[in-house]
Amino acid sequence: MLSRIHLLPATRANGSIAELRSGIGIPSTIVWNSDDSRFYFADTLKDKIWSYEYDSSAGSISQEQPFFCGFDRGLRDCSAVDAEGFLWNCR
Repeated sequence: MLSRIHLLPATRANGSIAELRSGIGIPSTIVWNSDDSRFYFADTLKDKIWSYEYDSSAGSISQEQPFFCGFDRGLRDCSAVDAEGFLWNCR
């Protein structure tokens, strides 16, 4: 069964739930940068981290682009963004 990312009603003005992405194997690395303008997401099965522009007022993501892929050791898991804005990923 594939997963999806949803935006919860608390973040949307009209209270609706929005599906932001579907077709996800094992979701991990759900993290924002320090000013909430960039959203990072990974699918462990696809072994890729994506980066998105995040609009907190609209509760939407856009401009999907690969952020990190093709690393031979381990699979992507949880991540964190440090005080300098760097994304750290556990493998």
